Amino acid sequence: MALSAGTRLGPYEILALVSAGDAGDVYKANDTRTDRTVAIRTLPPHWVADAAARERFEQNALAVARLSHPHICTLHDIARERPLVGATSETVRLKADTTSDTSEALSSGEMPAAEGDAPQTGADAAPSPEVEELDFLVLEYVEGQTLAQRLEKGPLSLRQSVEVAIAIADALDKAHQRGIVHRNLMPSNVMLTADGVKLLEFGLARPPQVSSQDVSPTARTMPADATGVSTLQGTLEYMAPEQVEGKTGDTRSDIFALGAILHEMVTGAKAFEGKNQTLLIAAIVSLDLDPLSKLRPGTPPALDHVAKRCLEKDPESRWQTAHDLGVQLRWIAEGGAVLPSTGRNLDRLVQAGIAAAIVLAVVTSVSAFIYVRGANTPEPFQFRVPVYGINPSDIAISPDGETIAAIARPDPPETAALYVRAVRAPTFRRVAGTDDASQPFWSPDSKSVAFVAGGRLKRVEASGGPPENIAEASGMTGGTWGADGTILYGSSKGVFRVSAQGGGKPEAVTVIDKGETGHYWPSFLPDGRHFTYLAWSTESGGRAVFAGALGSQERKRLVSAESNASFASGYLVYHREATLFAQAFDPDRLEPTGDALHIADELAFNATNGRGSFDVSQNGVLLYYQGQGGPSGRGQTQTGAQFGWRDRGGGQLGVAGDPGQYGDFDLSPDAKFFAVTRQDSGAPGADIWVTEWQRGATTRLTLDPGDDINPVWSPDGQRIAFTTFRKGNADIYVKNANGVGPETPLVDTAANEFVEDWSKDGKYLAYKLGREAFEDIHVIPLTGDKPMPIPVVEGAFRKDEAQFSYDGKWIAYTSDESGAFQVYVIDFPGLKERRQVSTTGGGQPRWDDTGKRIFYRSPDGLIMEVALELGTTVVPSAPRVLFPAFLSAQSVAAERHQLSVTRDGNRFLVRYPNAGQGATGAGAFAGGRGPGGGVAFNYNPPGQTVGGSPAIGRGNAFSNTPALGLTVIRNWTALFQEAGQ
Repeated sequence: MALSAGTRLGPYEILALVSAGDAGDVYKANDTRTDRTVAIRTLPPHWVADAAARERFEQNALAVARLSHPHICTLHDIARERPLVGATSETVRLKADTTSDTSEALSSGEMPAAEGDAPQTGADAAPSPEVEELDFLVLEYVEGQTLAQRLEKGPLSLRQSVEVAIAIADALDKAHQRGIVHRNLMPSNVMLTADGVKLLEFGLARPPQVSSQDVSPTARTMPADATGVSTLQGTLEYMAPEQVEGKTGDTRSDIFALGAILHEMVTGAKAFEGKNQTLLIAAIVSLDLDPLSKLRPGTPPALDHVAKRCLEKDPESRWQTAHDLGVQLRWIAEGGAVLPSTGRNLDRLVQAGIAAAIVLAVVTSVSAFIYVRGANTPEPFQFRVPVYGINPSDIAISPDGETIAAIARPDPPETAALYVRAVRAPTFRRVAGTDDASQPFWSPDSKSVAFVAGGRLKRVEASGGPPENIAEASGMTGGTWGADGTILYGSSKGVFRVSAQGGGKPEAVTVIDKGETGHYWPSFLPDGRHFTYLAWSTESGGRAVFAGALGSQERKRLVSAESNASFASGYLVYHREATLFAQAFDPDRLEPTGDALHIADELAFNATNGRGSFDVSQNGVLLYYQGQGGPSGRGQTQTGAQFGWRDRGGGQLGVAGDPGQYGDFDLSPDAKFFAVTRQDSGAPGADIWVTEWQRGATTRLTLDPGDDINPVWSPDGQRIAFTTFRKGNADIYVKNANGVGPETPLVDTAANEFVEDWSKDGKYLAYKLGREAFEDIHVIPLTGDKPMPIPVVEGAFRKDEAQFSYDGKWIAYTSDESGAFQVYVIDFPGLKERRQVSTTGGGQPRWDDTGKRIFYRSPDGLIMEVALELGTTVVPSAPRVLFPAFLSAQSVAAERHQLSVTRDGNRFLVRYPNAGQGATGAGAFAGGRGPGGGVAFNYNPPGQTVGGSPAIGRGNAFSNTPALGLTVIRNWTALFQEAGQ
């Protein structure tokens, strides 16, 4: 029986019935805690009657809840409650009609009602006599019309069809990278809204176990397999051949369904139809469809090709990923084919520019063909490599120009690692054994890649195989591999040489001059003896590219620049700010000649060490990355970052300070100030600043030219501890929060120490102590004559973000000892009771003052809450999603200090990336909301599935902005001839 308006399901108040059906009733409802309108889908009792079936369903729902994407309807909660009837109409409030006082309540420190604690409303409130308990889903409320409803009026315009298909492909790509297959993709699960397209019900519209009874062919699932678990779920008309044949479908089955939807949008008719189930299945398995252009004249051949490949009977012949399909559709939308318009338009969908018709088989294979053929075409040939999750600073092109090496982190489960991709290939391939790699560079024969990981220089065959250690290379900043097997690498102490075969001790090649702070980014010249390098200085005017020579201390200044520099094809290539230049260069006389010639703008670069995101081969191939380069330096500061407050339901409570280049931060105990790592453009290092966020006043706390990062407040709010590299290694210093007085050592040894937290009674400091490739968590007493550190968590795995509970009896932290970062709780000082409290990955744990709740970030940027029972044992509740933080993957690193929570657990201070240079106020805050979790990197990990949690290596910064990316130019010097230069 339908629920009446005013009925309560825990904190949710029913407003109206939206739809009813066998798969459950859907209601419009109000979340009384946040005054947010949501959708409630009740689940039929037989769906979850079986315990095993319910567990499978909840696991699937939990996976779906972790998705955050603009084209995916958000799943907020899955719950079971007893309906309460008799609520008065006063509780039925719509956001459109009244103003919520939630923000004011949270700002005043009041706790909103916890889930399930909502009071009964009205004198006659009572349990419903018809239903004891209901299982239900709580979903984002989306207004609009379904694609099925729209198609009842006829086909869409070709342009609209492509735009809707792009949105669906983007949503599928996000889900598939999380290991989630929709399995029920059809027009009625695609919602057209005023803001675009929303994809509904990732596998949640069908029960986890179904009957094998025959039903009509229009809305059916297929029979269950021998185990009783349905492997064939979805509406028959949109199911792939392998599904209707009883085989297990995968992500390519969703691509088939998208092809069927695309066919229907273009033609107005279903791709496959039959008078009964048998005939429908026969059509799906055996019928070859006519081209779209035959059914709808004017359809471009490129769109014909895309749809045909989606609907291939053999999964191996289809588009293999939703990302690849999206690339083709975007090419069409951006002008790769003529798309005649019917005059109908979807509200606020992007209208693509129209260009001349071009027949396209596959964009990447066409590009690769012309690239390979390039030796016969002296004119420059340029194309973009679609890549996501990359660290823009860590890219390299092989000397033969055939292969790209890059450091990337898939979104989000994989650790940062080395990936390689033949320029002519469609995807990257992960190189095994290269976790936490950075700074790749190629061997002269283009067969091996060197990189640094864990403070060691290593080499690995690009084709695969175990990496080999070469030498210790702590503080390495750039490397180059000579023809005789000599490797040079830069550092703050100068350029060093080692043998690529390993076994030797690094030998100094250059000597740091007065005023210089490092020699970075060495690059061999053709004779194998001379090389270029960047001399870095605290004064920007003193930075320049020099030429040095093996066996000699002499050097020659080449150009004033804050850039790595490489010689190829007769030019010295370097950048000034975001512009890439080439200048004719005589490598024998070591002299640049003529004017610097312009190549490209908007080059990504790192202002803290001069690294420009480009590389050149020795046969005329240029590789560079355009766009913002992401967080940089030890402080991992990010340009355009914006701080803002959120309540427990995710509602924005206002901005905190102005946008800037910020990194890690910590909130003062009274919540009036926050201390932050800040890196100003051109500054020699990061410093600590304090912001009084309500007034917008900022004060610089540290002035040392070395990096000062990761501030932590003392419990009385009077001092700030921070990690400093002023002596080369990491030490912990402290300074008065008002800026008065000196910066004094707190923990200062020859090892690396990184501050994490200050106990609320002021007696202990939690920090990390460096041990080879890993740092262990220690606690040191702050009283006594000779305090001895207490080891808390040790082992050959990464661990971070140690946080004391308010009573000091427990420490929360994150570690990847299980293979993915998870949140743990351990008793202190006993260290006898320990328990994992996250279930699907997590980091940045924070306590409330009751000690009964922990908050943390999930791998894809969701703010999670776990209730705890702490005694002789730890009993955690199931993690619960509070809200998505709408962060890019750069800001979801488990080991970064980038989440603060007020004592009462009601307000959250978070950092939003990329608010935009110079932006201020509320508009900047909204603009700073990046995509939830980022977009997946296009890679093919052999034998691996996507799942788990992120583990971002230190020093890596990953771009996930689809509009940006790698550009490859073959015969790039011909650009100057075309321009008459």
